[in-house]
Amino acid sequence: MSAAAGKSIYVKRSNPYHRNRIIRCRGATWLIKYQRANTAAFLWALLYAAIISIGQIFLYKSLDKMQLFNLSNIVYPASISICIVSFIVFCHFFRHERFNLLNSIGLLLMITAIIMLFV
Repeated sequence: MSAAAGKSIYVKRSNPYHRNRIIRCRGATWLIKYQRANTAAFLWALLYAAIISIGQIFLYKSLDKMQLFNLSNIVYPASISICIVSFIVFCHFFRHERFNLLNSIGLLLMITAIIMLFV
């Protein structure tokens, strides 16, 4: 009798999707256990996920609508520029970050580019 007698020759390989899902669950567990994440952090994350999802839906719907007028090439640059400008405004008013001259010039140039896209 061989040494491998009684053992299965077939090696069951794990599903990579299942393994990634386990890793993601362990990551969330690690976040809760070691980083002291609380309910408020998860609510903010849920709000962020909802806003991003709604933004993606509107982006693709606007791409479809603008394709009817052959203007779909301006939707993505405009949406990215508007996101950057709104993030800068958010940082200025809610995080109280200051602008220097170079930042102000960049913001004005971006707003000018957004206006020029639609004129």
